[in-house]
Amino acid sequence: AALDAATTALNAATAERDAATAERDAATAERDAATAERDAATAERDAATEKLRQSVRQMKADGMALELIAKYTGLTVTEISSL
Repeated sequence: AALDAATTALNAATAERDAATAERDAATAERDAATAERDAATAERDAATEKLRQSVRQMKADGMALELIAKYTGLTVTEISSL
């Protein structure tokens, strides 16, 4: 009887540990998914920013007025001048 009680207690403790491990693993997977989503959004934003910079550089190289570039890009003349 004592052995059965000990086995039952051990099985309960093991199940509790396994449940906690599964919960931790689920939280880790959720965090990793959120991180991947954030990283993808950051990469997309960085690519769009670089594309805008390239366009501004080309507009400047073509002799477009800085004020006109500002009008079409939403950047300030100071930001455009620095590119």
